[in-house]
Amino acid sequence: MKRNLTIAIYCILLMCILTGCQLAHKFMGSYEDELIGVLITQDYLDIPGRLYADIFTVISTNEETGDVYEAEKFVFSKLTGIPYFSPVIAANGEHESYTTTMSDDAISNGHIHINIGDDHNSKTMTGTIFITPSGTGHTFYFNPVYQSADGSVFTEPGDAISMSGVTAIGSAMSKTLDVVTSVTENGVTKTNSFSISISISIIPTPEKINILQMSAENVLVSQADYKPGEVPENYSPKTDTAYIIVETHSRDKDSSDILTREIFDRGDEYFETFYARADGVCIKLWTQLIWE
Repeated sequence: MKRNLTIAIYCILLMCILTGCQLAHKFMGSYEDELIGVLITQDYLDIPGRLYADIFTVISTNEETGDVYEAEKFVFSKLTGIPYFSPVIAANGEHESYTTTMSDDAISNGHIHINIGDDHNSKTMTGTIFITPSGTGHTFYFNPVYQSADGSVFTEPGDAISMSGVTAIGSAMSKTLDVVTSVTENGVTKTNSFSISISISIIPTPEKINILQMSAENVLVSQADYKPGEVPENYSPKTDTAYIIVETHSRDKDSSDILTREIFDRGDEYFETFYARADGVCIKLWTQLIWE
């Protein structure tokens, strides 16, 4: 079960900052063009100025109730990248205006925190992109995404952060974009702030996942082996299983074997695994434990 995104209102994010470099840029955009996130690419965004997102209507059905829902989705169809932005969908005859999030599976540990006050509104977005080691380095371009007063969404070329040369496991870097705007109406000033911070973290390339079911006497009950990305969304240990061990077999940049083990008992509801995409981005998958 994927749980890449958590939305919390009136919460304070407590986040352990990864070691590495952190860059911050201030964007003092106009009221008409509001910073709402980023489009992350591994190549420079070679476009003449603005590139507007296409908008689609997505229809989904609730499997339990059969209710049908429609939602609008902004997509940069002409670009290959990782979207992570939070636009406002305007009200129409079917619904009131609401804030949504356009994200990609590449964004792990995603959090959005919204605070609404009498004189100050704030929105904070955070997330992590896990990538595999490289012998030549990694470069990511953080292209800011804006929403205009008419509701349209566009992006522009942004700055890059990079790890040059050989990248080691555990290396990390981060990028932060933020903006603060003030609007005065009838003598009352209201401040709006927005901040988005993305960390890039290097982890070993996963090659095989083993799930070992163990009894209370530490005897192997059963074992299942999976390719990365093929671990089921739900996993039901046997009745006499007291705990499970999740082994991840990986390789580093020199193709040396790495084995990591995590233990989960009957008090745990989920465990996580990774698989690597062709572009080197690692996707975090969540598996729900259903104990008998």
